[in-house]
Order: sequence, then structure tokens, then C-alpha cells
Amino acid sequence: AVVALVKQAAIAAQHYDTSPGFELATPDQFVDIGSFAAQVQSLFPAGPVKTAAASLAQALSGLWQYGDFDRPWLDESQIWDFRSQTLGLNILFPDPALQGLWDWRSPYYLSGKVDPDAPPAQRNVINFLADRSTGRAPWVQFIVEYHRGVDFVGLLPADPPFFPVFNARYEPKLPHPGDNDRPTTANGRR
Repeated sequence: AVVALVKQAAIAAQHYDTSPGFELATPDQFVDIGSFAAQVQSLFPAGPVKTAAASLAQALSGLWQYGDFDRPWLDESQIWDFRSQTLGLNILFPDPALQGLWDWRSPYYLSGKVDPDAPPAQRNVINFLADRSTGRAPWVQFIVEYHRGVDFVGLLPADPPFFPVFNARYEPKLPHPGDNDRPTTANGRR
């Protein structure tokens, strides 16, 4: 029952683009941890899980400074809304929907153990993800427990980097999403 609620919170939390397409939802495997904490708090009754999520949300309070609300120009059918003040810090959350498919970056980020005598796989090991003293950081422990009993199917392939070219002549084809009270500019755009 706990895992089912955590899964619901993980799917409902704000995602950041890791899979082809411009929809910010599962299977994207970067999740805003503040949004995740807010979703966990909303789903769990009083108790240790809700308390831990509240502590996490408190630790992240004040990170959000500004959030845009618009359509990505490469796919105007999508709406990206970053106005929630719970946002501000994304983290790798492999396989949030528990399908057994993990982001290709997972082995690098979630190894959990860092050998101080060997060079790290990354130049800057993220302390939140790798604990040199115990070999398991809390986030890595959480990911392991969350996926306990879920068969591993495989790693999602790494897509080649995609760098959209700047288009100075771009004109939106769709109106700004749900923001009709914005003033109209001289060229008639809102």
C-alpha cells in the first residue's frame, strides 16, 4: 500500500524531459524533488512518511524563484508550467512508474558506493547520491527499496544530444496557454 502511494506521488510530481517528445510526465525520469515531497504529503495520512516529506519540503523551501508558463516552441501542443513554488530541484528518479525500465544514467548516479582510492566515474560525485562512509546514501536507499520486487527489464537507450537551433523568426501558432489577461503587444500578440 505504501509503495502504491509513493508510485502515485512519483507519477503526479513535476517531471523534466528525459525521453523523446516534449511531454513532461512519466516515463521522464528526472523528477522535481520538492514537487514529489508535496505529492507525498498530500497522499499520506499523518505519520513518519508524511513527516519525512514535510521535512524534505522544508529543506527545499525558498529554492523556487521564478517559474515560466508557456509552450515549448518545438511542440506547441504541450504546456510547461513551472509556476508552483514547490519546484526548484530535480533529481534522477529511475523508473517512477515501476515498469522495470531505468534511465541509462542510473548506474552512474546510483552506484551508492565511492571508492576513495579510485577515480570517480564522474568528476564531481554528488554527496546526496553517494555516501563515502556507509556506501549508501539515503536517496539511493530509497530508490532500492522503492523498486524491491520489481523485475529489472533493462536500461532505456541513450538518445543522441538534441540541440534545437535558435529561430529568430519563430511566431507561435497557438495562443499563450490560459493567460488571456496578458496585455496585447503592438503586433497583436499577448
